[in-house]
Order: sequence, then structure tokens, then C-alpha cells
Amino acid sequence: HTFSVEEDLTDVTISFYAEVSADGWGYFDHLYMTRNIIDDGSNDSGETQIPGDKDKPETPVVPEPVESSINVERNAAVDDDFITGFDVSSYVSIVNSGAKFYDFEGNELSRQGYFDLLEESGVNYIRIRVWNNPFDESGNGYGGGNNNLEVAKEIGQYATNAGMKVLIDFHYSDFWADPGKQFKPKAWAEFGVEELEQAVYDFTVDTMKCFKENGVNITMVQVGNELSNGLLWPEGKVPNYDNIAKFVNAGIRGVRNVDTEVPIMIHLDNGGNNNLYREWFDHFMERGEAFDLIGLSYYPFWHGTLDMLEYNMNDIAIRYNKENGKVVIVTENTAYAICGKSLEKTEFGLSSSGSRNSTSIPAFLYALTNSSYSLSIVDTSIVVSFHNFAISL
Repeated sequence: HTFSVEEDLTDVTISFYAEVSADGWGYFDHLYMTRNIIDDGSNDSGETQIPGDKDKPETPVVPEPVESSINVERNAAVDDDFITGFDVSSYVSIVNSGAKFYDFEGNELSRQGYFDLLEESGVNYIRIRVWNNPFDESGNGYGGGNNNLEVAKEIGQYATNAGMKVLIDFHYSDFWADPGKQFKPKAWAEFGVEELEQAVYDFTVDTMKCFKENGVNITMVQVGNELSNGLLWPEGKVPNYDNIAKFVNAGIRGVRNVDTEVPIMIHLDNGGNNNLYREWFDHFMERGEAFDLIGLSYYPFWHGTLDMLEYNMNDIAIRYNKENGKVVIVTENTAYAICGKSLEKTEFGLSSSGSRNSTSIPAFLYALTNSSYSLSIVDTSIVVSFHNFAISL
């Protein structure tokens, strides 16, 4: 949809309204704001003019870096084996759009330099999502990084060259796959169960081989993304656990075809929901191939309190580690600050009763990173990685 504002306004506010189900979510993408083009007939070249263009400097003015008021000290108790990971899957798309990144002294970073700085700052793992074909028939990208194999491979090479480890995140979809949508790739749209099973295996093998042949340091593989409601709908939607297991097993076998040792993760969302994890993994353990890690998404605004996360991690670590040797890892965790609001007053999180929790973002940051707070982990198989931790201002 396109609309224009013709009044001469200093401030413009754009609002969105949507009606969604209680368990649904969505996003707005590809939002552009441009100035109206004015042609007053004074341009002899015949080109349209945009007010202010003649005043633009030939060299863009780079603002000086400023000290942030938010500073989280590194937890000295965390050793080098602790996974400090980030998902930078959108990086290539962002820089292709013209964005620039700078170091602490204000020097512009090359693409490799960006990843070198991450490693120097303590990041040791990079997570990269892989979509099958995130482009429409006209070649327009869907957004979110347009992470096909070529883009993912490029990011993986930067991370590897910087000395970091790489987690590959297979979505088995052309775009975001999560509990609210697990759509089959366009090329697989008419496939039945057996064809989907074979397609997952083939895609996994081909992707893994490509990464390996191009020197990407794959040290962990995630087979599916937030599989709480299954994958490759409708054939693989909960409660059809037989088909879910077939598709996930095909991915696991595809990984093992190329690398027999790399740890394999199965990833669900809603890290504070213990009943979800028990039901899902009880079904999969009866049907599934061997894997190594249970991954959780934990977004405080939606997924409950830290106590609920702690309880779930402890429970599933004990329940599935005694006989199956599973490690538990928080794979996604992001805290959002609301633009224009004081951080100290921003509240988020849901209690077990569904009401808002009054934990502020700085307090939550402090809780996750300061040695004065720790999750009461009762099983040494648990690895906690507060992955993709970011503040959006």
C-alpha cells in the first residue's frame, strides 16, 4: 500500500493496527519513507529535483561515536567454554543496503573487520539461518536478510576467518519458520510426506557439503527452527508426531551424511513452558534419531519469568539427560526496549498467571550477566547461551 502526506509537516506519526488471534504474531516489513519529488520546471536537464539535494556534502558526515549510558560488565565467572553467540544473519543484507559499521574509534569496518571486532569483543559463536529460496518470482527478496545458501555461506566464511564457531539454523522454508508459521518452500509445495522427507534430506546434505567445501567452521547444526507446532505444514503439524519425526530425522540423517561428529540441536520456542517441552520431546524420543542438544527460545515478554525458564531447563535436563545425554541450551533470547521510553520504566515479561512482570530491562541485563545472579542449575549438562541478546532503540 502506498499513501502520501501533502501537508508541510515537521513531525509525522504512522500507526498500524491489526486483529490477530491470541497466540498469533506478525511484523511489518519493507516500510519506506521518501520526500515528494518536486519539478518546478527550472531544471534544464529535464531531471526531477529533490529539495535540499544541492546542499548535500560530497562526502557523508559520519557522526562521532558517543558513550552509551548502558554498560554491562562481563561476568568474570564465565569461562571460555561458555557460548557467547549472536545471530547476524541479516548482516550482508544490511550492508548491501548501504549501512556502515564503525569500531570504537570511529573507523569504518570492512565486512571481515566487523566479524573480527565481534570476536575481539568476546563473541565466540555465530548463528546463521538458512532459507531455501527467500525470493519471489520476480527476484525480490522477502527480507530478514534474504538468507539463501549463498548469503549464509558468505557470513559463515567471515565468522570462520575471524576464528569463531558457526551454528547453522535450517528453517526448511523460504522465509521465517516459527510456531505461527511453518510453510513449505515453494519448490516443495505439492510434495507429499515421502517426497518431503527426501527433500529435507537432500537439501540438508547439499547445504552441509557446500559449507564444508567452502571452509565454514560448522560446530553445531540446528535441524528446524522453533518446532513447537511442527514443521512443513500441514503434513508435519502438531499433533502429527509421526510425520514430524520423519522430517526431523531426515534432517539429522542429512547432517550425519556429511559430518558424523558435529552436535545436532532440536529447537522449540516458549522456554518457560515445561508442559510443551515434555509433551514434544516425549513423542520425539519414541520416534526420533539420535541428537545432542535441546534448544530453547526465551523471549521474556512472551515466554514467562526467569524462574519458569529455570524450572523448565532443570526438568528437561534431568528428564532427557539420564538416558539420552542431552545438553540444554538457550538458543534465542532478545530483550527489547521501546523507542522513546525510559529504559528504567520499560516493563516486560509474563508471570505464570499471565500478568506483566515489573522487571526492567537494565535489571534483566544485570541478572543475566552479573555474577550476583545465576540460574540454579542442578545438572552440569546444561549450557546457557543468551543468544542474539540485543536492545532495540
